[in-house]
Amino acid sequence: MTDRHVFDADDTIPNYLIDVSVVLIIISTLAHYYLRHLNNYVERISVELAEKKTAEQNYRMLFEQADEGILISEPEGKILLVNDSACRMSGYNQDELTAMNVVSLFHDQQLRDEPLRTDLLDQDVVVTRIRNALTKKGLEIPVEMRSKRLNDGRYQTFFADITEEKKKEDEIRYISFHDRLTNLYNRVFFEEEMRRLDVKRQYPIT
Repeated sequence: MTDRHVFDADDTIPNYLIDVSVVLIIISTLAHYYLRHLNNYVERISVELAEKKTAEQNYRMLFEQADEGILISEPEGKILLVNDSACRMSGYNQDELTAMNVVSLFHDQQLRDEPLRTDLLDQDVVVTRIRNALTKKGLEIPVEMRSKRLNDGRYQTFFADITEEKKKEDEIRYISFHDRLTNLYNRVFFEEEMRRLDVKRQYPIT
C-alpha cells in the first residue's frame, strides 16, 4: 500500500503554491478595485445623462413656449430650427421655414441698405436690430431682432413683433408735431424742420 504524505507544521509549502496564491490575491484585489471604480463611473455617467436629458427637455419647453420667435440658422443663412411663435408671426409652418434662407424674410432693398451683420456675430458680438420682416402673405411687420453665435458655430435669433410699440411711437410723434384742435403742423414741427434743414446746409451732399 502506498504511503500518503501529510504536511505538518514543520513542512515547507512549495514556492509555486505561494506564487499562485499571491497572484490570485492581487487579481482579486485589482478586480474589486476596478469594479468599484467602474460602478462609480457608470453611476456618475448615468447622473450626467439624466441631468443633460432634463436640461434638454427644459430648453425644448422654453424654446416651444417662448413668446418671442426663435430660429436657429447656419452661417450661410439656412434655417434649421424654429419655434411656434416664429411660425405664428411669419405665417409659415415649420417645414416651410426650415426650407428657407434667413434673407428670404426681408426685402432685398432692406438688406442692401442694412446687411445682416454676420461678421459681428462671428466675433461673438450680440447684434440687435429693428427690421421689417416679410410674412407669408407679403405683409411687413416691424420686429426687434437679437442674434448671437452659438458655441457650435450656428446662429440663434430671437425676434419680437413690435407693431404695437411702433404704433404708439407714431401716435406720440404725431401728437407732438400737430395741433390738437386743427391737426395742422405746430411750432415744434417747424422748429424741428428748421434744425434739420440747417444741418443739411452745414453738411451738404457733394
